[in-house]
Amino acid sequence: EATAFKTQAHLYSLKPEYLGKEFSPAHSPDRRYIVVGLLSRSRKYPVLVREVCSGYEGKEYKMTAGVVRSSFEAVASSSLTREK
Repeated sequence: EATAFKTQAHLYSLKPEYLGKEFSPAHSPDRRYIVVGLLSRSRKYPVLVREVCSGYEGKEYKMTAGVVRSSFEAVASSSLTREK
């Protein structure tokens, strides 16, 4: 799954460096997840994530590539606006 993410992330408009990185999706900002892999056979929810910092710590979930991408893009754009 991790290897699949590194090699196939670009097919989902994701960056391979997202693997192992922590993020918080916009729909639940109080929850934190780490990207752990890619399920290429899963059409709707191909990104495998693991929850951290909550009562469900260590539980794995599947997410859409769009949710993961927008979460990382939001972090990147907010850090760019802070630097200016």
